[in-house]
Amino acid sequence: MRRKNVNTGSPWEEKLAYSRAVRVGTTVHVSATAGLDDAAAAVAKGDAYSQARRALSWIQGALFKAGADIKDVVHTRVYLKRLEDWEAVGRAHHEAFERIKPATTIVQVLGFINPDILVEIEATAKVGVTERVDEDARSVRVIQAISPENVAMVRQLFEEYSQLRGYEFRGVNFEAEMADLPGPYSPAKAGRLLLATYEGEAAGMVGLKKVQEGQGEIKRLYVPPQYRGNGIGKSLVAEAVRQAREAGYRKVLADTDLNMRIAMVIFDEHGFKRTAENHFELDLA
Repeated sequence: MRRKNVNTGSPWEEKLAYSRAVRVGTTVHVSATAGLDDAAAAVAKGDAYSQARRALSWIQGALFKAGADIKDVVHTRVYLKRLEDWEAVGRAHHEAFERIKPATTIVQVLGFINPDILVEIEATAKVGVTERVDEDARSVRVIQAISPENVAMVRQLFEEYSQLRGYEFRGVNFEAEMADLPGPYSPAKAGRLLLATYEGEAAGMVGLKKVQEGQGEIKRLYVPPQYRGNGIGKSLVAEAVRQAREAGYRKVLADTDLNMRIAMVIFDEHGFKRTAENHFELDLA
C-alpha cells in the first residue's frame, strides 16, 4: 500500500518529526490538532469553542490534502484541558459532524505543551469506503440516459466535470463529445451513458464505450462534490460493469490519475487490476 504524509508547515511538525496526517490505503489518520494560528499560537485564548472550530478547520484541510473529506471521518477523539468545556467543544463538533455522526471519545487531560491550548482533536477517516447510512438515508438511482431530458442532465454534469478538471482534456475534442451525446456511449454503438439521481437531481455520471471487439472502457466517472459520500460513484461503476457484461464485453478498461484517488479505490473494490500507474483492467470472461 502507498503511504502519503501530509504536513501543514507547523514548526512542531518539523521539531517532533511527525505529520499532521498520514494516509495508508484508504485510511487517513489525523494527529491531535489544536486551534492554532499560522504561527502556532493558540487562537481565542480562554475560548474552547473557537479553538475547537479552528482545530476542525485544520483537520478538514489535512483531510483534503490526503484526498479525503470531512464526510469520510469515522472516529474522532477530543482531549479537554477543562472538563467543563465539553459542551462548548461539543457544539463545535456537532456543527462539523451533524450529518456524519462518527464514533467519538472525549477525555480530560492534565494539560498541553502550550498552556493556552484548551482542546485538541484527532480523527480517523476511511476514503471512498464508508457511507452515511441511517434512517434518513436517501435512495440513489442509476439509469441509462436515453431520453433527451436525461441526456441534457448528463451534458450539464459533463460541463461541470470539464470545469473542475479541465487539464485532463488537453488533446481531446471534449466539446464535440459533449455536444454529440450520447455519441460513443449510445446502445447502438455498444455503449452506455449512465446517470445517477439523488432525490430526483442529477448526482453523477459514467460512460461505457466500445474500444474494440469484446472490449469496453469506462469513461467520465464524475460525482459532484455536494453528492459525494453517498456511494454514488460505487453504484455507477457497479452498474457500468453489469451493463458491460450484458453487452458481451470480455474485458473492461478504466483510466484515471493520481488526483482521482477515490476512483482508484472504487475500481479496486470492483475487482479491477492495476496494470499501470493510472490504468485498470477487469476481466469479465
